[in-house]
Amino acid sequence: MATASKETYLSSALTFASRNHGFADYGLQRMEELRSAPNGRENPFVVGTSTAQRFMKIVETMLRGRIAQDQQASTSARKGRLLLKFATTRRSPRRAQR
Repeated sequence: MATASKETYLSSALTFASRNHGFADYGLQRMEELRSAPNGRENPFVVGTSTAQRFMKIVETMLRGRIAQDQQASTSARKGRLLLKFATTRRSPRRAQR
């Protein structure tokens, strides 16, 4: 995924988290639990504020790490291209003596 896409995803995740939406994983499994549960059982989709905030912090941290990796790879690739360009345009000492 390109850095710009990850930055957009990060922005969306941060906006989503700031709006205090509940978020749960294992959705299909939780739906089945809810469907088969007797009345009065706790709703498996209600995970609580601290769990939702922890999840969103994990998403944020992961995305920031991926963005940093992309930026580092981009910088390394540019340096590599510059070195290759320099090496191919520079004349070797043996050729200069001829």
